[in-house]
Amino acid sequence: EGPAGVPATADGLRDRCVRTLTTLVTAGHRLPPASPDYWELPVDRTSLGTVAPMVAGLAAAADDYRATDQTTQAVATGLLASRLSQVVTRTFGPDYERFRSRGGVDAAVAMLLPPFQRSPGSQQADGAVRRAWLHYQRAALQPAGGLAPGVDWAAGDGASWTPETALVALTAASTGQDDTAR
Repeated sequence: EGPAGVPATADGLRDRCVRTLTTLVTAGHRLPPASPDYWELPVDRTSLGTVAPMVAGLAAAADDYRATDQTTQAVATGLLASRLSQVVTRTFGPDYERFRSRGGVDAAVAMLLPPFQRSPGSQQADGAVRRAWLHYQRAALQPAGGLAPGVDWAAGDGASWTPETALVALTAASTGQDDTAR
């Protein structure tokens, strides 16, 4: 393992992922093309659930480059993550719905907070992301106590999604909100 705790054999994969994302988002100046997100439903526009993990992945790649003393790549990838984060804030903020201004707030808003991000950007964006994250928890609450993937989850089946519930718990634990995490 290297200094970042990642096997050296993963460096090529990280580099290919960063290059692919750089191309998809035109160096961080636009959203990626529409593609199905974790809801696994056909979509005709880019969802927060598609782009939020990209921002988180780019931030993690920048950290990995930094940890392995690849300063030039760390700076470039960090700038890419920052630019894309700004596009996300402009496009999805202040409500952070699944599809810009429709679809209801989505669990993916958690990926714009720690531990996935140090900060989503400005203090104003940070407040909006936190408000959306709190709204998601109230509005997507299921009868069993877990969470649906988004406020407008169409199935209406009352089923809790374990990954989304865990996503909120992890984010809460990372931001010192122990009661919510539990």
